[in-house]
Amino acid sequence: MISEIIKFDNIGTPKYLIELSKLIHKSSYKRDDISDFFINRQIDDNTIFDGGLFVLEYIGLIEYSKGLLCIPNKYCHFFKNDRLLKNKIVLMFMDKWMLDDSFENCFNKDTVLHDASHSIIISNKSFGGFKYSKLKQFLIDFDVIKASYVGGYFSIVNQYKKYFDKNIVKKVKLSLSEFNKINDLKNRYGEDAENFVLNIEKQRYKEHALVSAIEQISHIDVSAGYDIASLKDQGSSIIDKFIEVKSYSGSPYFYWSKNEIEVAKQERDNYFLYLINRDEISNKNYRPTMIQNPAKNILDNQNWKKDCQTWKFEKTAL
Repeated sequence: MISEIIKFDNIGTPKYLIELSKLIHKSSYKRDDISDFFINRQIDDNTIFDGGLFVLEYIGLIEYSKGLLCIPNKYCHFFKNDRLLKNKIVLMFMDKWMLDDSFENCFNKDTVLHDASHSIIISNKSFGGFKYSKLKQFLIDFDVIKASYVGGYFSIVNQYKKYFDKNIVKKVKLSLSEFNKINDLKNRYGEDAENFVLNIEKQRYKEHALVSAIEQISHIDVSAGYDIASLKDQGSSIIDKFIEVKSYSGSPYFYWSKNEIEVAKQERDNYFLYLINRDEISNKNYRPTMIQNPAKNILDNQNWKKDCQTWKFEKTAL
C-alpha cells in the first residue's frame, strides 16, 4: 500500500488530515463529495490534497460503509482535541508502515544508528532520494523526525524511537547519566502501574466490541491529562472512561498536575483516578482504589491533604 501512497502529490499535512477527519466524524459523506470542501483552499501552504483520504483509509481511521465514509466508534474519543488526534494519526500510520517491506528498505543497518548521546538518527539516504520524499515530509510535518546536528541525518523524536530501535546495529556505550535517565525508577513504576490497569480494563471488557480500543493514551500523548482510555460499562458504545493512573507505596498518595486536574474537571464522571499500591501489584487478588470524578471527590474531600510541592515564578517586568 505504501507503493500506492507515494504516487500521490500530497499525502496530507497535520492540519489537513485533522480537518478531513473531523469533517467525516461530524457527518458521513460519499467519497466524491469530500473534494468539494477543499476546492480553492490553501492549508499548510498546499492546495493539492489528493492523497489524504487514501492515507486515512489505509490506517483505518476512516472506513467506507454502505457507500459512505465514516469514523469507527472506537476512535471517537480522539476527536476531543486536535493534538491527541494528530498523535493518533501518526501512530496508526507508523504501525501500518512497519508491516510494509518499504519500511525496512528505508530504515536498516546502513541508515539508522545511535549518536553519542544515545539519540536515534537516520540518514537522509533512508528516503531513496525522491522515491520516498513524500514520506520524509510526512514524518517532518508530524514531528516524528527533526534535523540533526549531524549533517545529512535526522533525529527521531523519543516518542517514536520504538519503531526504529529494532533496526539499529551501530551503537555507542551509554554514559552513566544517560543510562540512569533511561532507566529512571519513577518511570518504571508508572509504566508497571499503567500496564496493570490496562490489563484489568481489557479483561473486564474482553467480550465487548470495543475492547481493542482500550489503550494506553500516555504512549500517544503525554499531556492528554489521563493515561488509559476505556469503557464505563458494558453498555458503552464509544470510549467514555478516562483513567489517570498513580502508583504509590505505603499509604495512598499521588502527585496531580494542573493539566490533569483541568481534564478531570472537564470530564467529570467520565474521569477516574486509579491508585495502584505497587507493594500489592503482584497479588493476583489485588484490586486498586478507583475514584470516579476525583475533581469533585478528592479536591473537596477533607480526607485528602493537599500539599503544594512546587511553585512557578514568572517575571512580569524587566
